[in-house]
Amino acid sequence: MGWKLCLLGLILLIGAVELRANDANDVEALQGGWTMVLVFRNGEAAPPDLAKSGELVIEDQEYRAKLGSNAMTAAIKIDSSKSPKEIDLSVSSGENKGQTLKGIYKITGDDLTICRGLTSKEPRPTEFAAPLDSGLLLVTWKRSKTFVNPKTKAFAEDLKRLERQCRLVEIELGGTKIPRRAFEKDTLVLKGNRFASYVAGKLVHGEFKIDPLAKPKTIDIIFTEGPGKGHSQKGIYELDGETQKVCIAMPDRPRPTEFVTGPDRFDIIQILKREHP
Repeated sequence: MGWKLCLLGLILLIGAVELRANDANDVEALQGGWTMVLVFRNGEAAPPDLAKSGELVIEDQEYRAKLGSNAMTAAIKIDSSKSPKEIDLSVSSGENKGQTLKGIYKITGDDLTICRGLTSKEPRPTEFAAPLDSGLLLVTWKRSKTFVNPKTKAFAEDLKRLERQCRLVEIELGGTKIPRRAFEKDTLVLKGNRFASYVAGKLVHGEFKIDPLAKPKTIDIIFTEGPGKGHSQKGIYELDGETQKVCIAMPDRPRPTEFVTGPDRFDIIQILKREHP
């Protein structure tokens, strides 16, 4: 197989942009900071001054809530296919440590309402109410306008730096540098959460996601049109000024952990530079 045919499946592995979750759960809609609006416990409303002290931060699947001097940390699991939508909180710190609290939730504009059991003994509620002696907690949160999720901020920063048209300047496969003439005419355009690449005269489209807080930063690439359609690959990346460096595993192989290739490794290192009009 010539270099060009080999590269057709390799140069497609370029880039880094986040692909938002698009599954049965709306985890992304829950992300960020929230302030408490009102809270009912067993039919009794908390004093307004106490309710105002309530804070909630959801980052990925970690749920961190605080009300007055009480705090709780939990891992959340949601199922937005149910009606009402379901949420489970596996508590790792706080009053209910070690318990899984069953609840329901809804998102209306900037409001998040959660109704759950006070302990793991309560069955999952079926409506958004916490009447007297129900063993339920009903809370309404409003999205914070000032909270900045560190992951969201890092993603936005990297996304802005990555939006470009660029050319490959170096490819290494199996510890061997590929001759520049094999890829000197190939290009890549990154915009939003998508990429388009011309490889050996063929156009390839795809989407990709990043984790800019991982060490090293990680990338997952999904091909949506052209050669490789329906396949995905895992890699790592780094940015240095106008240079982008990625190390990508071949399909169905584990994510690389360092920017190294060799005769017994099937990872590909690519270095790209921004093109100026």
